[in-house]
Amino acid sequence: MNNLYILTKQEFTSLYRFGQIPLNLNKVIKTVTHTKKEADTKVFEVFMSLPYFVGDEEYLIIGFENKLVNEIWLAIENVVEIIPLTKAAKNSYQMKFDSKLNFGEARFENVVRKVEEETDIKEMQRGAKTFWNLCDVKN
Repeated sequence: MNNLYILTKQEFTSLYRFGQIPLNLNKVIKTVTHTKKEADTKVFEVFMSLPYFVGDEEYLIIGFENKLVNEIWLAIENVVEIIPLTKAAKNSYQMKFDSKLNFGEARFENVVRKVEEETDIKEMQRGAKTFWNLCDVKN
């Protein structure tokens, strides 16, 4: 596996149903030259650039070979791993999708927790700033 990509559940459904999806190449995480720690950091950075989420079924991570159609389209036959965000999400996906799909272990759970914590902090900061504005508090 050469690359990781974070996709929404809807994108995954489209990939499964239609056999290919276009990728945002800026969000492809190359794993060939990265250590686990570097890959985890990159996964965190990409998650923080995506819309915030609640729940562990909003996104999945896929591993794929470095073979794209017309340099942008990922074909389903090049996907080598489907990684849910948590063990609970894996169990849920296994009930919802075709039993032929093999969902891997949720090996980025620590990164997902870190993303959730960072999102919560930013949300609290925005709430505090909004409260200050409502109360007309000056810096």
